[in-house]
Amino acid sequence: MSRKLAAYFKDYELNRPYWIQEWDSEHQIPFFQTFNIRQSFSEMESLPYAKIQKLIYQSLFVNQESIPRGQLFLHAWDEAKIAENQSVHLFCLSNLSYVYLEFLERISKAQNIDIYFYQFSSEKLLEHAEGSEFRKWSRPHVYLNQRLKSIAQSSKPLPLEDSSSPLDLNRLKKALIGIPSTELSLSDHSVRFWNAPSRYRELEIVANDILYKLSVSEKNGEGLRLTDFAILLPDISTYRSSIEWVFDGGILVERTEKDSSTLHRQKIPYSLVDLNAKDQSNVCKALQDFWPLCHPKGFKVDNLLALLQNPLFSNRDPLFGNLEEISSIFQELSISYFDPQNKYNDASAQIEEGLKRWMSHHLLAKDRLEQEFSITGLAISESELLSILIPFWRQLKETIQSINSCLRYGELSARHLEEIVRHLVQFFQVHKTSESEIDEFTAYFAELKSWEGIRLPQEEYLELFEAITTQVFSNIKVKKGSYLSAGVSISLLQPMRPIPFKHVYIIGLGEGKFPGNLDRSPLNLRNQKQEEWDLGRREIQESLLWESIFSAQTSITFSYVGRDTKEDKIFEPCSSYLSLKKAVGSPQEIEFPITNYSSSYIHDEESLKKGFISFDFTRKWISSNDFAVDLLPKFQNTSDLALPVLPAKPKAIQHTDLISFLQDPMQFTLRKKLGMYVDLENKTLPEETFYLDNLSRYRIKSLVYDSIIPILTNPSFSYTRDQLLDIITNVISVEKRNGRFPEYAFSLVERETILSDMLSERSIWLSWKERLEGYKYFTYACVGDTGLVDPGALKLPHLLLGRDQKLFGEWKHIYKKEDHLILFYTKSIYLKMEAYRSEFPYTIIRDYFGKMSEIWVGLYFFSLSGLRAEYFLLKDQSQKKPSISLEDFGLKGLEKEHFERLLHLFTSDELYFYPRSFLQDFIAHTKTKEPLSISEKTNEHWEEFAKENFFQLKKNLSDILKLYPELEEKLGLPKLEELINFYKPLCLEGTIA
Repeated sequence: MSRKLAAYFKDYELNRPYWIQEWDSEHQIPFFQTFNIRQSFSEMESLPYAKIQKLIYQSLFVNQESIPRGQLFLHAWDEAKIAENQSVHLFCLSNLSYVYLEFLERISKAQNIDIYFYQFSSEKLLEHAEGSEFRKWSRPHVYLNQRLKSIAQSSKPLPLEDSSSPLDLNRLKKALIGIPSTELSLSDHSVRFWNAPSRYRELEIVANDILYKLSVSEKNGEGLRLTDFAILLPDISTYRSSIEWVFDGGILVERTEKDSSTLHRQKIPYSLVDLNAKDQSNVCKALQDFWPLCHPKGFKVDNLLALLQNPLFSNRDPLFGNLEEISSIFQELSISYFDPQNKYNDASAQIEEGLKRWMSHHLLAKDRLEQEFSITGLAISESELLSILIPFWRQLKETIQSINSCLRYGELSARHLEEIVRHLVQFFQVHKTSESEIDEFTAYFAELKSWEGIRLPQEEYLELFEAITTQVFSNIKVKKGSYLSAGVSISLLQPMRPIPFKHVYIIGLGEGKFPGNLDRSPLNLRNQKQEEWDLGRREIQESLLWESIFSAQTSITFSYVGRDTKEDKIFEPCSSYLSLKKAVGSPQEIEFPITNYSSSYIHDEESLKKGFISFDFTRKWISSNDFAVDLLPKFQNTSDLALPVLPAKPKAIQHTDLISFLQDPMQFTLRKKLGMYVDLENKTLPEETFYLDNLSRYRIKSLVYDSIIPILTNPSFSYTRDQLLDIITNVISVEKRNGRFPEYAFSLVERETILSDMLSERSIWLSWKERLEGYKYFTYACVGDTGLVDPGALKLPHLLLGRDQKLFGEWKHIYKKEDHLILFYTKSIYLKMEAYRSEFPYTIIRDYFGKMSEIWVGLYFFSLSGLRAEYFLLKDQSQKKPSISLEDFGLKGLEKEHFERLLHLFTSDELYFYPRSFLQDFIAHTKTKEPLSISEKTNEHWEEFAKENFFQLKKNLSDILKLYPELEEKLGLPKLEELINFYKPLCLEGTIA
């Protein structure tokens, strides 16, 4: 709202100065110039929002020390000593605000100053304007011409028509000023209409056409240069990434010398103006990345990585620019990458701990570190980066602490601001940056000091500084490359008005993208009564398009994006595009394919002139200097593009990923390797909790188990009702605060239910207490460095399989005695129906394989580390064994073979459809007391069972699998033998033969 009001106030100053004059007079403030009141504001005060706008403006700007922003130029001119016989020259203006026209008229008469005016105009424009179909587009020019006749001593019209221009282009220019043409068929390709499938392809097509025109010019000796091309677009921000991808990414050009071909990356030079410093400036980006690091709740590693890769640091030391190596070092320093859903995760403590462990490892012996200082040294690969990361981290930490100490006082004093600026100057080493960057820092520091005396919000003071950063750089305009001299000129429509180019491309003319919408906001008081000089955004854009067409000398191309390849949508061109097509006889537009390599490309002479050129064809055209049309046989051999094979780094494999793969191989591959996910858009709001379902009740129990296991061997803990009640009450109090547990009487009911269930398990826990005598408790056990800094963790080295696979894992709640480990599994594996189990002992519940995958992978990881592990089972004490070890699986020494096969499938790019639930249902369906074995009869039963239940299988697939477009092709059920071989390692002995 504030931004919109500021824009309207500036508009009133330029086009309704007599309103400002009235507002000043109410406070007895003299206005520097008297304007004829064409529309009194007092007549409008009854309109909605009129009076409130006047009061806001008066409170902000109407005082003796403030000058309306739009009048600063006029105020400075009015105070300047202007000598007689001076002159003013105005170049190629298409519109001029009312206040400037009035001012020019006054000084031309009162101060004897000559005014000279140059613009795209002619007598033909004024003569045919009213009869032109495009009279709305030319209205600003017509009005300005008529008004300046009484002001300018000399008017120099720039010709709208050029006899040297191609016939079709002149035809279009005549149509724009209302001169009819007898011939409307396009023939010389000087006016073209394109339909591109995406913004990226739109820019790529333009680049291909530019290279083609340059090659033809070189052949014909025409001397065409890159500066003769202009690309105009309505919005820089949406096209910026595509511009940089096409032009900065460059073109691979094949060069052949002495029967050998080499590839060179060549870039098309260009200049890009009208950029906002907020989106382009390295200084702005560095400050935006710096302020989140100062947050009291901490920062994530990604924030620090973003700051380090900023050119302000990479230019200072190129090592900072190696983001991949920095990220790798952070991982080796045991710095975790947190859950992105959590906004604040303090990584500073982990960074401090990691650097301390690394330095300690190099300074002191390992035994002394652990015995005297209780520090585990960290041996990581040597890197020059570590030597500069340590002083950088020390300086960053000091800067953050100093700035936070200044910001916590509640009020921003001059002393605090100076202290903040001083620390920022030292940290960013402003004196070592470029001249333009020093100017940006200076503007930023000046703006910071203007906030002196402001009271800072207690919780959000850093958000205020982030907002100040965005505001300052939003008002700074920057450019990329030297305008008009660096190569192809790319800009908005506005800056190109007075400048002629031989070839002009106007892109982005899609519906809704151009020329913009009418401003019908009730806040815009100018809408109540339009003046003849009033222009809205739509009219200004159409006027700029009208001018830009006249700046083209040889050809002009209009383009729009007609398809959204991501969402598979079709778009139409804007009304301006259609009007231009109609003006030249509605020629057929050129529709380009989605890719650069398509059978649609013919590459005959007619297609090339239309711009229908493939990227590969253009590349070969330029590299070979052969301008013959038939170049298809000369296209390069793709085998020449083979990259050298680099030695592969060991691939890190987490045990949780292996478990997920075992549970559902196809879903894991789609989600992790192909990036598929399900966005739960329609999440229902949580309702008030009265009773817990079984899942929620088990979650509460799990939290209670987490509190019991660490103290299980304590002599004072005997699993009494009172002890359990204290633990359960503490857990429930936390859940209540988070709204995950019922209140009032419902709370008592649920608490007693949970307490009763857990008291029934007392004998099991007491038997474990006896069994664990002499064992030592560890909060976690990790295989490999997973980033744990918990001193109570059992840390084991990572497992290296061959040269290309590193295994990592992490488990919670471990008891250890010598080489024996005890882990706890509190979920149920078997059916609870005792009678049913006794009748069919090999019948298993639906997610048996899913749960067993977690147990088997954990046991085998520890066996690879040389330890014997055992899972205590809480829910299945009625079985023959109350615990599971690796020996209980029917593998008989084949564990290694099965594990290597699992890793082979895991690292493969193939999709494997192994539905575990379907196999479990089949085992239950067989209703046999004998272990399941592969036989002809079993295979027949499997095929019969699959036919009867295949529809239900498809129905029960996960949402991710249902999204996969090639699901039907992959959905064929595997053979029973293949499915059993995959899940056999997870079966206890006697389940599957």
